[in-house]
Amino acid sequence: MNHEKLTKLRESYAGFNDLPIVERLRRSNPIENWIRDTMNFHGVPWGGELVRGWEQCSATDDRKLKRDAQTTFQSNLIYAQIKFRQPDSGTDVGCAILQPYPGSRRAIKQIAQGGKDEMIKIFARDYKFDGIIYAVLDNTWTKLMLLPFQECVKPNYTRLLKEWWTDPESSELNNYNRVFRSKEMPKAELRWKKDSGKRGYDSGVEKILCYLPISIFTGDSRVTVVDMIDLPDYLFGV
Repeated sequence: MNHEKLTKLRESYAGFNDLPIVERLRRSNPIENWIRDTMNFHGVPWGGELVRGWEQCSATDDRKLKRDAQTTFQSNLIYAQIKFRQPDSGTDVGCAILQPYPGSRRAIKQIAQGGKDEMIKIFARDYKFDGIIYAVLDNTWTKLMLLPFQECVKPNYTRLLKEWWTDPESSELNNYNRVFRSKEMPKAELRWKKDSGKRGYDSGVEKILCYLPISIFTGDSRVTVVDMIDLPDYLFGV
């Protein structure tokens, strides 16, 4: 890979998270294409095979179900969610886990008493993702981590959430106390945030974000790390 070109590309994405949503979407498309091309080059280990043929999902699937890529495996559609860390960000794996956040641990416990159907109403789309793979580009933009979502990622999101709402010593999460740091999983944390979007159904809605350090997945035999393919020309047309 041409490291000089990679450096220039990464530098051009500094401050990406501060851009307006329309601009972020426009600029994320070529990076997601690069990730899909890498998935197709190496193949994604699944069911004892290397699965290829990944293509972009529809805008509706992306918006409502957080599906970014799809392919066919054994006559069934399977899905992946693509995440890339900005060059000036951390290396953790994160998602929204509660959205809308009901405001307190007590409220969550009361909702949980109503059963699974009631809890589903406050789980975020990220957490409800029905696909098989998280494809996560690290902040060096040289490595792609392929994480089985249902087996490796989601159980740790759930574990962290339960640790917070069952720990009698933990504080409420709100605008005045925004972070819960795990005792069971070092460097894992929950963060309170109010959605910054100016339009859409979730504009201004409170939510809880979950962040897991890469160290949780290091050494897990179910996780695959591959090299990103050489920089395609389409990355430099944005």
